[in-house]
This record gives sequence, structure tokens and C-alpha cells, in this order.
Amino acid sequence: MSSDLALDVRDLRVYYYTYAGVVKAVEGVSFQLRKGETLGLAGESGCGKSTLGFSLMNLVPPPGRIAGGSIFLDGMDIAKMSEEELRRKIRWKKVSMVFQGAMNALTPVYKIGDQLAEPLMVHKGLEKNEAIEEAKKILPKVGLDPEIVNRYPHELSGGMKQRVMIAMALVLRPEVVIADEPTTALDVIVQAQILNLLKSLKKEFNISLILISHDLSIMAEVVERLAIMYAGKMVEIGSSDELFADPKHPYTQGLLKSIPKLTEKGLHYIPGTPPDLRNPPQGCRFADRCPFVFDKCRREEPPMFKVGKTQYAACWLYE
Repeated sequence: MSSDLALDVRDLRVYYYTYAGVVKAVEGVSFQLRKGETLGLAGESGCGKSTLGFSLMNLVPPPGRIAGGSIFLDGMDIAKMSEEELRRKIRWKKVSMVFQGAMNALTPVYKIGDQLAEPLMVHKGLEKNEAIEEAKKILPKVGLDPEIVNRYPHELSGGMKQRVMIAMALVLRPEVVIADEPTTALDVIVQAQILNLLKSLKKEFNISLILISHDLSIMAEVVERLAIMYAGKMVEIGSSDELFADPKHPYTQGLLKSIPKLTEKGLHYIPGTPPDLRNPPQGCRFADRCPFVFDKCRREEPPMFKVGKTQYAACWLYE
């Protein structure tokens, strides 16, 4: 693993083993995250982006589990580690996560200070009073009053709870932070505040950030590189400048056209629905919805083709 890489993901597969069948939520995904970089992970609901985020901490909820592939961090393969090793060496110390829906992620019967103090007590061996004092120091970094340690989650607004989640993710100064839909259910003013906060904290703490969202307008504001997922597959990746200026994969083109514009009348959309991931189709998974589909698309799965300076797309159009 190169010294300038924070994460190196190779051929990752994550499956949910249900009574109705095996759901192949992430299938053969590979990418690299450089140190100090912000990578966006985008796609419609159910494409596997949140599952991919959970798998980067080896924290996929049951009945899901990592079925294959590697996740290298500091030369260690997270995918092969035991639960004990993950707790002791990786989670929150090396990789942390801002979970989607702060109200669900925060425990309602514990004060904010107790929840911020817990990782400090577990990983640094601090006494509770010392840990709460340490927690008070991180809260101003996310724009909150230190006295919030004495409040319960229900006493905070949605934006304040999201800031607490960001503080919790940063409290042990990890190298990589995964933000899963950090602006969901927030109004546009608070969304902008949270995004600006993430950008400033990334610079201050020199972290590598993975931002997961279905909202490409958010991605345009924050990320340096962008990866597009569809039906468990990564279909396009490259610098955000390249992808927004000249998207190559038909799915990426459809996503960008579906963003409402003041200069255009009517809405564009991608017809059809994603495939059932218990029984994905042969060949390209986007074939049934693609306006450029031809025979080979339905027979063979496309590899990643280089289509720009740093841009790759999994589409037979660029063979």
C-alpha cells in the first residue's frame, strides 16, 4: 500500500444473507482514498453506498457481512480482522463514522457528555471526569457551547445533534472519517452550515473524508473526487471537475440531467427501476434502463475503462 493512501479497497463484496435470498449489496468494488482527500460516494437509494460505508469499518449490520475482498489501512486488512482487533485498533482510532440520522445514533437516555466521553475512556483510559473535560474542548470546534455536555439529545435541534455526531467522530483524531448523508432531514441553511463545518474541520484535522450522499449538488460543493454507484457496482470514478463537466457513464449522465435547473422547463428522470440484487442480471446492471444499450451490454459485464485524465467508467461504449 502506497504511503500517500489512507485507504485501499480491492474487489470488495458485501452480501446480506436473508430468508428470501442473498442480496449482493456491494459487488466487486475497488477504489483508493488518498491522505487529506475528500471522496464523494453518490447514487440513488439502495445502490449500496451506505453498506459500503459501514463495511469500511467492518460494521455491516446483520444479516450482512463482508463476503470477499480487502480493505487496507496502514498495511492492515480490516476485512480480515477479528471483532476484538477492530474495537481495539481501528474503530474511532483510525476510522470513524458520522451516522445517518443523528437522533437514531445518539442514545436518548444518556447526556451528550457521557456519549462523547465513552470513546475517550475506552481507548485512552481516561477517568470519566477527565474524558468529559476533553469532550468540552472538541465542542467549540463544531460550533457548540461546551455546556451542551450536560444536555440530553432531545434538548438539541437537528443541526446541533448533527454537530455532536461530527464531534464524536473527531474526538480521537482518526485518519479517515465517513460521513453518511450528514445533511439528511436538515433545512437548507443548516445543510450549508454542516457542509462548511466539514470542509473547515477536514483542513484543521488533516483528515481523509468520504462523503456519502444521493445529492450531487452537495457533492459539487465539497468533494475533490467523485464515485458513482449503481446496483452494488461502482460505475464511474474521477475528479469532480471531470465528472460534472463531462460525465461518461449513461447513469451518471442521467443523474446530472435529473438535477432541476432554473433555465430549463420540465424534469428529466431515468426511466425504470434498479434490478433485484438477489438475482442481478447478466452483463451490465444498468442495461435495462440505458438509452445506449446494445447486445454486448446484456451478455458481458463491463470492466473499468480509462475515459479521462483521472476518470474511469464501466461502460462498453468506451471499449
